[in-house]
Amino acid sequence: MSDRRRWADLPRRLISAAVLAVTMLGALWAGTRVLSLVVYGITLVTIWEWLLLVTRAVPTARQKKNSRSLALAFLAVMAVALGVYWVYLPQMDAHRYFLTWLVSLLGLSALPGVLSLCRRDSTWAAPWLGAGLPYIVGAGLGMMALIVHATSWATYLILVSIAADSGGYFAGRWIGGPKLCPQFSPKKTWSGMVGALILSAVTGGVLVAAGLVEFGMGWPLSTLLGLGLALVAQTGDMLESLAKRRFGAKDAGTALPGHGGFLDRVDSHLLVAWIGFVSWAV
Repeated sequence: MSDRRRWADLPRRLISAAVLAVTMLGALWAGTRVLSLVVYGITLVTIWEWLLLVTRAVPTARQKKNSRSLALAFLAVMAVALGVYWVYLPQMDAHRYFLTWLVSLLGLSALPGVLSLCRRDSTWAAPWLGAGLPYIVGAGLGMMALIVHATSWATYLILVSIAADSGGYFAGRWIGGPKLCPQFSPKKTWSGMVGALILSAVTGGVLVAAGLVEFGMGWPLSTLLGLGLALVAQTGDMLESLAKRRFGAKDAGTALPGHGGFLDRVDSHLLVAWIGFVSWAV
């Protein structure tokens, strides 16, 4: 691949990343409640992109129309439910968060099965909805809670995940080499994985050493933690790539030029948010 083609999407990626960064920093400056509201919005968009991705497998136009109508209704319900959760964020402690989180995920896991019983033409979607919806919503609920009540920890998780994405992208495009797991993601390389590990570890150590975040851990341990979270982030990225291949999609959406959709941008953050929230709440 020529250098020109290799970096063809870089300008668009940088512009999209800059807009997201300005938005997130502006929200953080306005307060953690505003930042958690931004995460609320991203969670809803990501849910919608997942629902649209899954409906690609609908065999007929009529079933696709019905599935889109159900998806819109579900998104409206989730907007209200997540909005109520956001309103009560400041009044809840870690144990209540975890209980609410667990009950929500169990309910979402059961919902597709109920849908299949009510509508036979929805049976095809049940496994993917039953796995994907709790995964996305769980990450959103967890990150919203962390931003409000454990801001340093949330900041660390977000920045280390971004470092994993950036390190993987630049090392993979620049060095290339053998594919990491082509049956999951045809573009990921071993060099990209190494780049993600290195940049995440360095970022984790620097954040603590420079005093930018503080959560009871020295920089050597935070460096090792950054290394471990890079593996988690890359796993989350590959899980989304596997789902896209299953439904024959290159991207989950088109909202972010150079990245695809919001789901494509936050795929590595989802699993990190899960682990970060559970380790804080339990």
